[in-house]
Amino acid sequence: MRTRHRFIGFALAAAFLTAAPACVATLTTRPSRSRDYGREAQRRAYENGYSLGLEKGRDDGRKGARPDVERYKEFRNGDKGYHGRDGDRREYRDAFRNGFSTGYGEAYRSNARNGDRDDDRDDRGRRR
Repeated sequence: MRTRHRFIGFALAAAFLTAAPACVATLTTRPSRSRDYGREAQRRAYENGYSLGLEKGRDDGRKGARPDVERYKEFRNGDKGYHGRDGDRREYRDAFRNGFSTGYGEAYRSNARNGDRDDDRDDRGRRR
């Protein structure tokens, strides 16, 4: 009986000692650089789209044009600023278009709220 308990104790200790380093290694492993770069590419795609969308939305709002992101080939293509190292082109396009739509909508709505008051002001809000 005593031998049996010792055997079980040794077996449990051996299992714990071999599993513990593997668990610690899993917890302390950093994400791969390629995954980090993928997130960075998505962030850049969004920002590229957002800044271009702001510009186009501001212009359309000033002109009194009907809001429509689809009229812009940059939105339809969705790959302005894309490089092969940025990973999946579809993911880049999605992030770019999302940023473009957001920037466009914010700028267009802002211009619509301000109405004609902005026509005599520059981009910083100063009178011309």
